[in-house]
Amino acid sequence: MGNSENKIEIDALVSYYGETMRRNIPNSIWYIELDDETDAYYNSPAVKPPTGLHIGLYYIQKRVVHKKTGAFLHNRYIKTIVKNK
Repeated sequence: MGNSENKIEIDALVSYYGETMRRNIPNSIWYIELDDETDAYYNSPAVKPPTGLHIGLYYIQKRVVHKKTGAFLHNRYIKTIVKNK
């Protein structure tokens, strides 16, 4: 997110997204990739569902702002749940 004057608010929003996803996607955990520096989400908080795919929370936050629709998070959640079944 770079040099943002709203860093505290953005961090709080990302934490909210992450905790909401972690609680609602069965067997998900908080995850930070610290070993693979080439990983797109290196050193950034993510939620890791059982599928093993990372859900990059700062990436999602950017997409929500750019999409300007109320369906983006819901659609992402549904896609993740369907993959887990």
